[in-house]
Amino acid sequence: MSTNPTTSSSSWQQRAQAAYDETQNKIPADWRIDERLLAPAWVDVAEQDPDEVEQRVDSVLASSGILSEDELRIVHSDATAIVGKLQRGEWSAVAVVTGVSLANPLSRSFTTLTLARSRSDEAFCKSAAIAQQLYRCCTELFFDRALAQAHELDDHFSRTGKPVGPLHGLPISLKDQHELKGMRNTIGFVSWLDKLADADGPIGAALEADGAVLYVKSNVPTSLFSSEAVNRIWGRCLNPLNRRRGPGGSSGGEAALLASFGSPLGLGSDIAGPIRIPAAMCGVYGFKPSFGRLPFLSGKGVGGGAEFVYPVWGPLARSIPDLALLMRSVISSEPWKIDPTCVPMPWKPVTLDRPLRIGVLRDNGMVRPHPPIRRMLDETVEKLKAAGHEVIDWDVAPLHVQAHKIGFAFLFQDGGAALRAELKDEPVLPNIYTGKPGSELSTDEMLRFYWEAFGLRVEYRQRWNALSLDAVICPATSHAAVPHDDYNDWTHTLPWNVLQYCALAMPVGKIEERDMELSEEYRREEPRKVEVFREGLKKVRGEEENRAMWLDNNLRRDSLGLPLSLQVVAPTYMDEQCLAVAAVIEQVVKAKTEA
Repeated sequence: MSTNPTTSSSSWQQRAQAAYDETQNKIPADWRIDERLLAPAWVDVAEQDPDEVEQRVDSVLASSGILSEDELRIVHSDATAIVGKLQRGEWSAVAVVTGVSLANPLSRSFTTLTLARSRSDEAFCKSAAIAQQLYRCCTELFFDRALAQAHELDDHFSRTGKPVGPLHGLPISLKDQHELKGMRNTIGFVSWLDKLADADGPIGAALEADGAVLYVKSNVPTSLFSSEAVNRIWGRCLNPLNRRRGPGGSSGGEAALLASFGSPLGLGSDIAGPIRIPAAMCGVYGFKPSFGRLPFLSGKGVGGGAEFVYPVWGPLARSIPDLALLMRSVISSEPWKIDPTCVPMPWKPVTLDRPLRIGVLRDNGMVRPHPPIRRMLDETVEKLKAAGHEVIDWDVAPLHVQAHKIGFAFLFQDGGAALRAELKDEPVLPNIYTGKPGSELSTDEMLRFYWEAFGLRVEYRQRWNALSLDAVICPATSHAAVPHDDYNDWTHTLPWNVLQYCALAMPVGKIEERDMELSEEYRREEPRKVEVFREGLKKVRGEEENRAMWLDNNLRRDSLGLPLSLQVVAPTYMDEQCLAVAAVIEQVVKAKTEA
């Protein structure tokens, strides 16, 4: 990591503003939108005026006139479709050549194909630029680098008639935690603005070797330890489905890019739910793979816990096949030859042509989800049963409570020392979950929790095997997208990280008008407390706070139409089966919904 000395003597406010202005200035003048639609410069929620912004501005992508009709078709396609069309040259007639029909693709020359491939990447540069202006979802824009790489790919295709690899020409966005040579990698810290990466991280290098085009890095919370993507450099990321609500975190910028068609496929990271939570808040797909399937070298972070609750890279996308596309492509590069933490385990797709045995975890013993999520889970169970699958109630709530407590103990173990060291004179934001003085773990406590976590992994697997389960389904979160800084809890995600299971969040429904009426049963529920070993910098929230949001008539009404997500879980190294089961569930849910 090298240092850029030019800004080291400025105040943190000046340096933060200069970095943000530098990013914004990379948006060409003819890609700029009406200033009245720009995302506001909110950082602290106390500064927020909800009436300052329109809730939904997703029509701007089409109405701005910045993208052509052909480019709009490109950015609204999923990654798998884009790769297929790029590799066959089928975009040229749509994107570039006037009067050439898709029905006659073989009539195009290689020059035409070259122009089409460059246009594909430019389309996503344009849509990402629009998304950045509307939602503050990016930290770095490197469109020139991306377009130069696209030209190199086109030159290769024109010479050989073959694509470089399975991701040839596909734009992929990266969470601002991954190192790219010569670029900043701040994870929201002003003090890291001087640090430039000396080399590409292995997963980015693997993606580019497969032909992917990297073009933006996405917004994150300071230190990554938050479910709200906000920091004092790049500002607060807004949810494209309702800008008055948060996109989740810490991969919130990635989820917002996917939801706003600014990216076809993204790379996030997960240590307590930071892929699955944003995916659920923004209505996209997010997969936390098993530790060791993807290389994690060069993934930056601060704080304790990663020695016991392993962080992983994982994809965010707009379809399950797109998640598999990224997993398959990176693993095919044999990353275990570079990263010693990677398992030498090729990707082997699973085909399921039999009735499944699926466990359902309705209540984790800590925070019961809002009524629409309960309805969504019940309806999914009934649809699976009607399709011939066996669904078994799986009550592991007491174990989940203990796994959650252990997870927070590990994450708070350094007492926030690493965070304070990196903040320098930059004030800490109130949304950050990290340790504080007094939350430290002694050596004896760390050893005790380590062995307790190991014991939990053994007991969960024994219970799983006793029922011969294919997967477990449960809520991804306790609520849909909520107002900024009100994301409630990690109780539905963190335990699976402690257990080292793989898990996927997928949209299966929306909040509907029928959800607006409060039942007497819900009104009478007594809120439970979420226990942690020691409190950190921000108090851990529980059922009381979660219920308050749904009992608020205005917030409940404002949530109409927001996506509801299901979590599909499988044991360690059963990643292929986790995605295969999710695909079966999605097929069942969609078939029954359409019927």
